[in-house]
Amino acid sequence: MPTLVLDNGAYHLKVGFAGDPAPRLLMPNCTAKLKGQLQLLVGDDIDLVNNTANLQYTRPFDRGYLTNWEAENQVWKRAFGETNLKVEPEETRLVVTEAPFTPTSLSTFSTQVIFEEFGFAACAKLPAAILSGHHYTSTQPQQEPQPQCALLGGGRINCALVIDSGFSFTHVIPLYKNRAQRAGIRRVNVGGKLLTNFLKETVSYRQWNMMDEFQLMNDAKEALCYVSQDFVAEMAKLRPGGGPNRRLRAHEGIRRNFVLPDFHNTMKGYVQDEQPRLHEQYQEERKEEPEQQVLSMEVERFVVPEVLFRPSDVGLRQGGLPEAVVEAVESCDIGLRASLYSNIILTGGNVLFPGLAQRLKTELRALVPEYYSLAVHTPSDPIGYAWQGGGRFAQEQPQTFVTKAQYNEYGPEACQEHVFDVQW
Repeated sequence: MPTLVLDNGAYHLKVGFAGDPAPRLLMPNCTAKLKGQLQLLVGDDIDLVNNTANLQYTRPFDRGYLTNWEAENQVWKRAFGETNLKVEPEETRLVVTEAPFTPTSLSTFSTQVIFEEFGFAACAKLPAAILSGHHYTSTQPQQEPQPQCALLGGGRINCALVIDSGFSFTHVIPLYKNRAQRAGIRRVNVGGKLLTNFLKETVSYRQWNMMDEFQLMNDAKEALCYVSQDFVAEMAKLRPGGGPNRRLRAHEGIRRNFVLPDFHNTMKGYVQDEQPRLHEQYQEERKEEPEQQVLSMEVERFVVPEVLFRPSDVGLRQGGLPEAVVEAVESCDIGLRASLYSNIILTGGNVLFPGLAQRLKTELRALVPEYYSLAVHTPSDPIGYAWQGGGRFAQEQPQTFVTKAQYNEYGPEACQEHVFDVQW
């Protein structure tokens, strides 16, 4: 029986069949309408729209939890239907991700939709971090046993700390034998949506009004933002009256320009070429180029991702990512801590900020006792890493599935309480 793996992210959903090297479909997990029109755009239909400022989005997720099943139902039908994967649910098993500690009422209702609305033959629901951890521990080379490290027989790693930083939130989840150590799970209420909104507000205050341009500012964030290795030092260079260091900022690569689309010559924003050119050559090129609206980004490039390390900058009363990692590990058994610190995996879209892994390791080194070694791993595809783990998990852990017959016999509440809630 084929197994469909669905990493149901709040921004994008990744879906494909177990055994495939990569997801067959990556599409926006939302619906939208053009302003003043009744036509509903679902999933990948939205990618065909050039001017996203004219779109009014409806997202199924609110603060990381799936609450709008009317919108999600339409997105899933689009993904599973004839235009995309052509899934036959009655003959297919489903592995689907779900946020840790989703309220029971929401989780139970999703179980009902999967079996009653779509009619899948069997289902397994797990947090994306569990699938990422399973993928990591299954693919790492065997190691020699080390003191205080949690290893399986034959030297296979069986302990990992997964940092999953996505659209709505960032979770830190310690794992042992592919099971979450629930006392150690920590959530930082910073995700890609908050960072993009913060960038929108900052840019709108300083330059153009971009409050209605979520998608455009998200593109600018992904293209230009980075994590500073010394935030205080970089801010000192750029402060008013910062002396000669301030005059060097453009040469140091801090200031960059993001060209806004005019929807005539260009449909997408892009980073302006920063290659040095002779003055005469530059003037000649300016005569030939059409007039452009340029968004100049300087301090915003590293102030926005800094919120992951200092949530108090936007009024959140909680520690940042390094503090969450230390709290998560210290909440676990002392025999697991060495292995957790040496097997930190970064997944999710926010970990693609340049410099994030290095900055996290630097700050952790100041917080973690020196007798623990630190290793931070960033997969080559951190966005699709959980999906890849889902395919492997389905093949190696068939006992985690609830079949349609079991659902019909015991009901959604029993399946949720005695199977889905305890298998991770």
